[in-house]
Amino acid sequence: MILHTIIDINEVFLKPQESTKTELHSISHGVVQTVRDEKGCRVCSLFSTDLKDYLNPRYEPGSYFQE
Repeated sequence: MILHTIIDINEVFLKPQESTKTELHSISHGVVQTVRDEKGCRVCSLFSTDLKDYLNPRYEPGSYFQE
């Protein structure tokens, strides 16, 4: 098998040590992916069809999401 990738071979074949459970929250034009910690839901990713959502500080990665 030949594998053509720019990702390190160890990242491809090694299993992740601990998987974090993510939560998806619906917003008006898409979805916000968050991870829950002791302070609340921290934003990981944003998937939206509205480009203005990507400029909104509420959905900035690392910020805490409030519905």
